[in-house]
Amino acid sequence: MSSIVGGVVMVTAGLLRYRKTRAQLDAGTFQPAGVVLDLITILTVLFGLVLAAYLIYTERSLG
Repeated sequence: MSSIVGGVVMVTAGLLRYRKTRAQLDAGTFQPAGVVLDLITILTVLFGLVLAAYLIYTERSLG
């Protein structure tokens, strides 16, 4: 359940960032996202890898 909520939050944050970036590009005032975006990306990838490893482990131990 928490991964679904996290996914919805990530999609919403992505949409908001897209709209902000688009407006900045149109106005000629673009500012890169910085370290926060990099950290969120790294944490999301790590979470996905841990989840994949868990699913593989449970499949092998149960099946």
